[in-house]
Amino acid sequence: MLKRCLPLAVLAGAGALACAQVELSGRDNYPQFRGVSGLPGGGICLMPDGNPGAEGALAFSTPIAFALGHYRLNFGVSVVSNGNKLVGFKSSKGLNDGNGTGYVMGGAELGSAGRLSATWMVLSSLGDNAWNLHFQPGQQKGPVWFGLGVQDVFGHGGSAGETIPGDDETSTSIYGVATAKFLANTYVSAGLGSRRFDKGFFNASTNVGRDYKAMVEHDGFNWNYGIACTLGTDRDDRARGFTLFVGYVRGKYLTWSVGATY
Repeated sequence: MLKRCLPLAVLAGAGALACAQVELSGRDNYPQFRGVSGLPGGGICLMPDGNPGAEGALAFSTPIAFALGHYRLNFGVSVVSNGNKLVGFKSSKGLNDGNGTGYVMGGAELGSAGRLSATWMVLSSLGDNAWNLHFQPGQQKGPVWFGLGVQDVFGHGGSAGETIPGDDETSTSIYGVATAKFLANTYVSAGLGSRRFDKGFFNASTNVGRDYKAMVEHDGFNWNYGIACTLGTDRDDRARGFTLFVGYVRGKYLTWSVGATY
């Protein structure tokens, strides 16, 4: 497994300036939500039927149209570093080296109405958390699919950053998104919404190998990009999937995520 994911190390070694994440903070910059989204497609490839697979659509901080499949569970963790080093949640000195996020997402079929995904996210060691919902209407047939959702249903995740003026303003963000399939295993998504999504967003992903998916997105603030290695999926029943993602947020903050879908 590790040998098949070694090409990700190439991206990890790409040049970027080491600096603090000050550019992610500020009024209406939503720093707590600029890492892995906790929405479908965030750090893990999903097929239109909601099952995992390297041939599916991939994003990181932005959503895709597809909802997680019926009775599926997706667990994930991610860290956005303060610069150009892969870091964990804490340094050896006990200091924060990056912003960590953990989440669990569940999917359910709603008959012919469609599919619904619900996510609980832990945003920081202070216990900040948020709930997300994503709905994919039923009876859609490709090559274009639509979805809608809300990130941070209760609006307490923060919109500016700890101790920064404006952080107590609501971070509830509603959005709509369309995902289109082009050629073989290439997906493009675009959407618009309120609050965090009021500038619009875009993501595109395509296979660069049997188990590898490259992704680029604009989250309404800056460009993010990366590559994912998906393993463990059975191409007949797609029972489960394990995904390792490495990339950059804002083109300079090295980030990683690990996701598992059952």
